Amino acid sequence: MKLSKISKSTFEFMGAKFTIKNLLSGDILSIQDASNSATTELKEIDGEYLPSRTVKSSKKTESFLIIHKSVVAWENVFDGDGKKLDCDDGGKKRFCEEIDLDVFSEFFKLLTEERDKLFTVSKKQREKAVKN
Repeated sequence: MKLSKISKSTFEFMGAKFTIKNLLSGDILSIQDASNSATTELKEIDGEYLPSRTVKSSKKTESFLIIHKSVVAWENVFDGDGKKLDCDDGGKKRFCEEIDLDVFSEFFKLLTEERDKLFTVSKKQREKAVKN
């Protein structure tokens, strides 16, 4: 078995250039683990106490982690004072927290579309490798 090759793609958004990587299964699982919280409580059903599990997802945490793990480089991203924002943990955190909500929604939609394209390319590469 050969492990997946990490595919990358570049796209532009509002004058900035973003390079993203295809998220692998380990990335996706860690995002799901970090953005979900579960609680278990006992509920009385027909006189018997049974465990009931509730899972809640934080979209904010999930969105940040998707950006954190998939965006590997950017160009022409600046903070509100015009200072260049580095594409590191701190820069990605500021990007997510300081961007206007409507602009963030547009960016995240485009990021998701680009990630879907990368996934399709990776899937075709795997299928081709299996045939050979």
